[in-house]
Formats: sequence, C-alpha cells, structure tokens
Amino acid sequence: MKTKKGMELAVSTLILFVLGILILIGFITVLTMGWDNFKEIFTGISGSEISRMQNLCEVQCNLDNSYDFCCVEKIVEEVNYTCNSDLLRGDCSINCEGVCSNV
Repeated sequence: MKTKKGMELAVSTLILFVLGILILIGFITVLTMGWDNFKEIFTGISGSEISRMQNLCEVQCNLDNSYDFCCVEKIVEEVNYTCNSDLLRGDCSINCEGVCSNV
C-alpha cells in the first residue's frame, strides 16, 4: 500500500484563514479610507440609529415588555426617547399609563 503524502487542512483551519483575511481587509480599509468613511459604510449596512431603536422598540412591544417599552430611555442622536414617543412608537398597543410610577 502506498501512502499519499499531501497537505491536509482541517475545516477549522480554513475558517480561521478566511476570517483572518476578512479582518485584514477591514483593517486595511480603515487605514486607507479613514474611520469616518468606514463608519458611514457600516451605518448604511446596519441602518440608522432611529431604525435600530424602532426595531428594538418593536421587539419590546412583541414581548409585551411594558416597563422597558414605556420607561427605559433610548438615546437617538444624543437625545433621550422612550419607545412610547412618537418617533419610536410604531403601531404598538401597549398602554403606558401608570407603568413607570409602579416601580
């Protein structure tokens, strides 16, 4: 029986290699374009602050988490809002009367 000698790579090694290349590309991009441009591109992919907070408020509404929905402030563009405000509310039916005063 002949043994074949060759280079064998485990799947985990390949995954780490690909992740390393992606991190290196991101690092080079930040160095060449600057952090502000990279942040703008990332924000374009992930959405604006308002849309992220609206999604968070929608999740809190779907979970019927009235305290976090009505009382906990979220910072949007350096201004504090609760999910009950017109900017973030959406079509949630949680009634916030008396929720924050019961704490």
